[in-house]
Amino acid sequence: MGFEQAGVSFRPSLEVHQISTALSLVEGGAGVAILPTYAFAAINGRRIIARALTNPAVSRDVNIVTARERTISPASLAVRLILRRVLREMVPELV
Repeated sequence: MGFEQAGVSFRPSLEVHQISTALSLVEGGAGVAILPTYAFAAINGRRIIARALTNPAVSRDVNIVTARERTISPASLAVRLILRRVLREMVPELV
């Protein structure tokens, strides 16, 4: 349930751009942070824990970006195929 659906106004007191800053603030007791999964690696050795958001599920769109005026190289094509395969294994509903 989102803030609007719950009738609660969302007013963050702090907003930062660096994951390390967000983790330090949480560790220092300033609140909580919503971070991407890859940030979990930076938690090792800190006095904080991470929990996955599961209800509702949080998703993120990702894109492959290429130069407009260039032909995609064989290496880039191979990477794209590998990424698609790995993502489909991680998120089966993408098929």
